[in-house]
Amino acid sequence: MESGVEVLQAVIIGISIAIFLLNIKSYVKSAELFRECLVLLSSSDMTTMQEILDVRKKLILIVYSRLGTAYYFNDEFESAIDCYYKALALAQELGDKKGECTNYGNLGSAHLKTEKYMKAVDYSTKALEISKAIGSKREEGTNNGNLGTIFQCLGDFSKSLDYHKKSLEINEKLAELPGQAQDCKIIGDVCKRLGDPEQAIKYYENAVLLKHRIRDRRGECDDADKLAELCLSVGKFKKAEFYQLRALEISQEIGGKEEQHRLVTNLGVLYDSIGEYSRSKECQENALTLARQAGDVKQEALSLSGLGTAHGRLGNYEQAMECLVQALAMRQRIGDKSGEATTLGNLSLTYHSFGQYSEAEEHLQRSLEINLELNNRGGEGANYGNLGVVFHARGEFLKAINYHEKALQIRRELGDKRNESIDYHKIALAYESLANYSKALEYQQKSLQLSRETAHPAAVAKGYCNLASIYHSLGERAESFKYIEESLKSIRTVEDKLSKVALYDSLGTVFNELGDYDQALTFIERALELSIEMKTKWEEGEINLSLADLYRHQGDFSKSLEYGQRSLDIFEELGNKRGKMNCHLILGSTLLSTGEYTLAIKNHEKAFQISNEIGDRKGQGTACAEIGLCLGWVGDISRGLQYLLKSVNIYEGIRGFLGDEDQFKVSFVDANIFPYQLLVCFLCQSEENVNKAIYTAELGRARGLADLMSKRYFIQGVNQGEELKVNDIETLLLKEDCTILYIAYHVNELFLWVIKPNQSIKFRKVPREVMEAIPQRLKDVTIDQLFESLVNTTYAHYNFGRSSSCEDRSFFTFEAGQKCSQPQPRENPARLCEVEEDDDDDEEFLLDSSCKTALRLWYDIIIAPVKNLLEGSKIIVVPEGELHKVPFQALEDESGKYLSETYEIRVVPSLTTLKLIHDSPEDYHSERGVLIVGDPEVGEVLLNGEEKHISGLPCARMEAEMISKLLELEPSRILLGKHATKHAVLQELSEVSLIHFAAHGDAFRDEICLAPIRCANKIPEKDDFILTMSDVSKVQLRAKLVVLSCCHSGRGEIKAEGVVGIARAFLGSGARSVLASLWAVDDKATLQFMKQFYDHLVRGKSASESLHETMNWMRRSTERRSSKESGSEMS
Repeated sequence: MESGVEVLQAVIIGISIAIFLLNIKSYVKSAELFRECLVLLSSSDMTTMQEILDVRKKLILIVYSRLGTAYYFNDEFESAIDCYYKALALAQELGDKKGECTNYGNLGSAHLKTEKYMKAVDYSTKALEISKAIGSKREEGTNNGNLGTIFQCLGDFSKSLDYHKKSLEINEKLAELPGQAQDCKIIGDVCKRLGDPEQAIKYYENAVLLKHRIRDRRGECDDADKLAELCLSVGKFKKAEFYQLRALEISQEIGGKEEQHRLVTNLGVLYDSIGEYSRSKECQENALTLARQAGDVKQEALSLSGLGTAHGRLGNYEQAMECLVQALAMRQRIGDKSGEATTLGNLSLTYHSFGQYSEAEEHLQRSLEINLELNNRGGEGANYGNLGVVFHARGEFLKAINYHEKALQIRRELGDKRNESIDYHKIALAYESLANYSKALEYQQKSLQLSRETAHPAAVAKGYCNLASIYHSLGERAESFKYIEESLKSIRTVEDKLSKVALYDSLGTVFNELGDYDQALTFIERALELSIEMKTKWEEGEINLSLADLYRHQGDFSKSLEYGQRSLDIFEELGNKRGKMNCHLILGSTLLSTGEYTLAIKNHEKAFQISNEIGDRKGQGTACAEIGLCLGWVGDISRGLQYLLKSVNIYEGIRGFLGDEDQFKVSFVDANIFPYQLLVCFLCQSEENVNKAIYTAELGRARGLADLMSKRYFIQGVNQGEELKVNDIETLLLKEDCTILYIAYHVNELFLWVIKPNQSIKFRKVPREVMEAIPQRLKDVTIDQLFESLVNTTYAHYNFGRSSSCEDRSFFTFEAGQKCSQPQPRENPARLCEVEEDDDDDEEFLLDSSCKTALRLWYDIIIAPVKNLLEGSKIIVVPEGELHKVPFQALEDESGKYLSETYEIRVVPSLTTLKLIHDSPEDYHSERGVLIVGDPEVGEVLLNGEEKHISGLPCARMEAEMISKLLELEPSRILLGKHATKHAVLQELSEVSLIHFAAHGDAFRDEICLAPIRCANKIPEKDDFILTMSDVSKVQLRAKLVVLSCCHSGRGEIKAEGVVGIARAFLGSGARSVLASLWAVDDKATLQFMKQFYDHLVRGKSASESLHETMNWMRRSTERRSSKESGSEMS
């Protein structure tokens, strides 16, 4: 060059060309030219000419800034940062605020790429401040957008949203459409991450519209595709279809075959989601054609996998299997491990549809191994979830819960709320199948909450429907109907037909359970109509089966058989084994009702065979029980016994998987007690088997309690029923010097066993005519209904409620805000027992309380048939079901004499629990130490979200102080008022031999109210002052006696297990005996009772003897004898 001016001219031309190359994305060539310009600008000609020094610096500033951008877009971020620093220094030297702003912004962007987020925030913030200072709105908008992107990467989505909205506002004022489009797209991304799909959809739609206006077809296609995906995830299927078709249309104009293949595949997935399986299949076929035309084996395998899924949905299982096997082979051949895992998962679903659960599990495990190897957490979560579905179908519900919990943990990590909601729902279904309704309720409510958050109408409607079913199972009809109404409201917003089919069928099932057959029929028929329209054969088979079950409940057996056969034909065609099994079970039950026993047996035998093939343990147990019942009706008791024994053994095997979860065990036995009771009934039909019946009955009684006790007493290998032999019972009798009265009943038969020391067991079946002789017996009323009604009549007739001179120790009244009732006073009805009673005087009675006294009726039914067999002075009663509520001491004979006047009576939940107490180590129960808890000072607390005041109990305090004086206790052994805290009580429970509570109690929730430890500015909540069954179960008790002087402390929920309440919790934690009250107790009588009872204890008498002597004293001390004073029992 001849002069500096010529060099300058050349540099300006070079910079212009480099900028052009930068704009056309030729980043390497652009960088090369910028570097050449720098060389020229550094030449001697340029550095020596004083008059062009300022121009030179400005040009160098431009070059470094643009060279940095070329490096940036070529992913050379460190080089870009170096250039931006040099450009920034020059801008500061020149006082170029705009250049300074630009390079601070560029440094922020470059540091973001290198994940140096705090530096990125710092530089972008400085850029924003300068842009505001110089009034450059365009730069201000850009810097707000950059900060929003940085905070998005940091996971601070709220800040990100704020900055992007500011950027959008500025771009709207500037009418900068490209900037607005970009802001809307990013705001949509952020709203999606914040769990606000409605706002995300709104901004995505704006982004698509803006990119259409600026003719950015590439951006419009991408955003429409993203919008379709989001709409699909939240159940907005019509909108999803619109935008997916729009993306596909644009791609066909501008895109390549690979993108079109992806979009057609996505459209197929969309149609699959809304139940349009034929259209889904068509899309997958088109995608397959595109892949083959492109010669893309990976895409071909993807299309084959999708096509296989579509065939499976349409019930074309052979074609489904063929496509999926081809896809798997291709993916294995090309080494597509991720695709291989996906196809294995799809194959497992096909095997599941066939009812081939072992094959389904095997393929899922193979898929899981690959996903673990690839660290694919999403795929891993899907595998665990599907394994849960497989084990649920097998009836292995605890395993199902375990896998769903694993899936749930992964979804939480990934922030996948949609699938998290599904996992909660699946866990709820498993708990419901285990009859653990409290857990089912807990998980279904969590699922519903997430479904609401993700705005998925079908999931919301399904959640409400399942809550209705759970509340029905809990006996809460009002709550059940409330959630049905909510489900009906939600279903109106559901767009996809497939979800509507499932919802209508589910609603029909719930109405069927509730006995509203007209509504059930309406919804199930709607479901059937839709399934036929959609040509979904599996759903059609399920709905026909629902109709068969509905007509069976209505007693229309011909229609039940018709629809059951239709369902069976469909499942035969599909090869769905589980469906066939369920059809045979329904058909068998219907045929039994019509008296066609041979055909009923054949159907149940087929169900049993299929359940064996698919490994469905629950199905095996049900089928065997039903065959046994059918054989009983045809008089083949011998074969019936074989099947019932098989059924019981199967259920025992399932029970073995329940582990140490007591609640599961209680619920499981309650849900599956039928074969146990029927087996007892069958065994009692032949004289040589009546003794075996006792051991079978033991399998259904207090199983969970026995497990808890054996664990506390360190007695291993307790096998209830099988291990309990005649000599075990005789040993107990010799120790007790008493007679055992063992009671069982089923349908319309009552069985009694009398077991005496050194004598053979005597058996009596109460003649049916005795049962039918009860004047108020209604037609077709089972013995269970009769006993429930008679219990209600007993409690109502003798007014076992609350005394006018009884302070309210019932904690539940404070929660409900109820007033105390004021019935007539009566003496103490305490009971020393190992399971307790419940009363309910709100039920409608079958028996009129003005009839022959209920207590006399009880005597005639239970005692009179074995009266001549009862010897000695002590009786141990082992009742069943509703008979746990019977006040045995108060039963009166024909002369009006109470049973407790002749015998010392105890009630135990089972012979096994009695044996465990006697086999407990001699040094297990403590010989010393007393804990007295009286009148805990509760005061203001939070209950169910509301502030409540729980008043003091002055009579309870008097009771506690009196007992402490009788026992000559040190003040430290009595916890009164504010000292009776939950913390203090739990610390002392495990150390003492005698525990006495005189406090508020809630029989319905099995809780005792204690004093909270108060903190400043905090109102105590439930966990701070309520002693629950769970709290008690965590303590290793060594007490010989626990006295619960709380109103209704002997109440609890009657289950097959026995009475489940707070008293059971103390026994299961190691207490030898528990004394509790069946109803509210007169204050004066309570003090008298406790004084006498503890007087006898102090004199060295046992708790049982002390109770018996005290009751006799109470009876003698009254002016007239009353059965209300005799309602105490001892165990």
